[in-house]
Amino acid sequence: MSLFSIFFRIIMYLPSDDQNERKDITDRFKGQYCDLAREIGSKYNVVSHWGKLEMPTTGENFLKLRSLMETRYPLSQFNAARLFYDPKNLLGNNLLNTVLGRPK
Repeated sequence: MSLFSIFFRIIMYLPSDDQNERKDITDRFKGQYCDLAREIGSKYNVVSHWGKLEMPTTGENFLKLRSLMETRYPLSQFNAARLFYDPKNLLGNNLLNTVLGRPK
């Protein structure tokens, strides 16, 4: 891991009250925009904060994200801590368990 860390933030604004337009904005954000941000970020070892991840839209993107997280963070130690402090996985969710692994 380098001495410097790069952080970037993806912010989605929903300026419209029209539900169809809001759904379209959300779908594009979770699909095209997040996929593009991950693709560009992977070149520079940039990852989103684990609490700000979006579910990958394809199996290939999932594998890339999982691999990036495994190389960037000590997931086995993180999941051991999760198991110790949250043995019932109350603070976990489908996304965290999928991308970071289940506490065991």
